[in-house]
Amino acid sequence: MSAVGPTLTFAGTSVGNDADTAFKDFPKAALSPDGEIWIAFHAYPKGGAGLWVARESTDFASVKATAGADGVPCECCPHDLLFTPTGAAVAYRNNVDNDRDMWAATASDRSGAFDGWTPASEQEGTIAFCPMEGPRLADLSTGELRVVWSSSGGPYAGDLRLARSSDGGVSWEDETSVLGGGSEQPSIAVGTKLWLADAPADQGRVVWSADGWSSWSEPETLETGSGVIVLPALAAGDGKVLVAGSTESGEVYARRLE
Repeated sequence: MSAVGPTLTFAGTSVGNDADTAFKDFPKAALSPDGEIWIAFHAYPKGGAGLWVARESTDFASVKATAGADGVPCECCPHDLLFTPTGAAVAYRNNVDNDRDMWAATASDRSGAFDGWTPASEQEGTIAFCPMEGPRLADLSTGELRVVWSSSGGPYAGDLRLARSSDGGVSWEDETSVLGGGSEQPSIAVGTKLWLADAPADQGRVVWSADGWSSWSEPETLETGSGVIVLPALAAGDGKVLVAGSTESGEVYARRLE
């Protein structure tokens, strides 16, 4: 008889109950520099859909991070949460009458209130379907942020796009294509270099920049010897970056990049 492990009872904390809706989606958890848990999530109360952020220090009472932005977050597109030197930033795909550009909501401190709302992209334009693609954030240091996404509309549809901020996400500039052609579900991580990964036609690839922006390596396809990684994901810690993912046959591979 095979051994049966214990049943795990998840005695966690219910988050966001003050957002008056039965449906919440895309929870994104992050630990602040002082160790506090923050949770960002989509919610759809009668007063208007938005992104909400709940904090451990307030017993997970939530505030609407997108309250000052036009439109509503694209309901099928994930978002990202990142801490800046003084506050926090949430990147998301916004929807204003089907104009679905990338936006950032910023908090100038960590009290929980969001007080800035700025578009990070200006090329997506009108998209009459749900792209199911959202942005990812990285902090190079001292408020030098990068946001990456797979473009779903406009003249650069299908490109891996990148924009930068030098003020913690309050303003964005230099939107550009890093890689063109069929980009899907990008990932971003910072070590001694800035790394990007995505998956055109289920063929995972990585590219890096040693200067954080202006010059890039040639893309490398993530061939394992037993097939190409289908959807790579990057992770970083202690100045190191790794990539992990599975092949079409279901084998999982991981590789240190630096």
